[in-house]
Amino acid sequence: MRTATSIFDPKPVQNGPARPFQTDDARLEPVAAKVQAGERLDYHDGLALYRSPDILAVGWLANFVREKLHGDVAYFNVNRHINPTNVCVAACRLCAFGRKKGSEGAYTMALEQAWETAA
Repeated sequence: MRTATSIFDPKPVQNGPARPFQTDDARLEPVAAKVQAGERLDYHDGLALYRSPDILAVGWLANFVREKLHGDVAYFNVNRHINPTNVCVAACRLCAFGRKKGSEGAYTMALEQAWETAA
């Protein structure tokens, strides 16, 4: 857990988050009370978090739980999802990834290339 002069000060302490919970979204108040009391959230709490426009308050709550569970330690993983091709026939209007066969930037890896990328 952190405190001190700024959110960037990594000194561990036992007093909890450096800043108190604040939000303009009244729907988050009961959720915050449950989170801070260590109570389990229900479906409706999840909807309140999902629908809230106050991303900073949602992040504060997530960080509160993370610090309770793990202290001032964060975990991450390296995503090794390999896309052997970006050639796509679906042509979804929202996709910025897929390319038509033969177009600029289109690629298809040989099996050996995919294995090398994974190694």
